[in-house]
Amino acid sequence: MIRARFIGVGRFADSNISELTGCVRDARALCALLQDSAPAVDAVVLVDAQATLANVNRALIDTLRDAEADDAVVLSFATHGTRDHRIVVHDTNLSDLDTTTL
Repeated sequence: MIRARFIGVGRFADSNISELTGCVRDARALCALLQDSAPAVDAVVLVDAQATLANVNRALIDTLRDAEADDAVVLSFATHGTRDHRIVVHDTNLSDLDTTTL
């Protein structure tokens, strides 16, 4: 089985983080492509307000916990990143990157 999680964030709760165009569309399109191409896919899409730090962490933990030895895990992120390689989620706070990014 393929276990896939697609995260796309273009709008952020912190108004100091610039919006991105295409991230939500990219996450949904990649999910659709994988679902159309592979026979057994467990896919979840989290976009914008759904893609909070808590929700993304939970999705990753659950996916990795449930994955079996023969499963493939696909993780896709379409969002901002930081200079120190952190992933920016919907509720990231620009003034507190250490505790609000992945």
